[in-house]
Amino acid sequence: PVVASSTSSIPEVVGDAGLLVDPLDAEAAGAAIDRILRDREFRRQLRDVARKRAGDFPWNVAADRMAKTLITAAKRHRSLS
Repeated sequence: PVVASSTSSIPEVVGDAGLLVDPLDAEAAGAAIDRILRDREFRRQLRDVARKRAGDFPWNVAADRMAKTLITAAKRHRSLS
C-alpha cells in the first residue's frame, strides 16, 4: 500500500492502488498512513490492486525507454558540441 502525492503525474501512476494526499497537508498524510496501518482489510485490498497495477509497468519496458531516452540525449548533446 502506498500514500502518495496528489500532484504531478503521480495520480496517473498510482491509480486506485493507493491513497493520494495533498503533499502540503501533513494531517491528511498522517491520516492516510494511519488508515493503512489500522485497517487490515483495506490494506489487503490496496495491496492486491497495487500488485495488479505494478504489472502495467514492467521493468524491461522502463529500462528500454530509459535507454532510448539516454541515447537520444547523447546524440543531441554531440550535435550541439
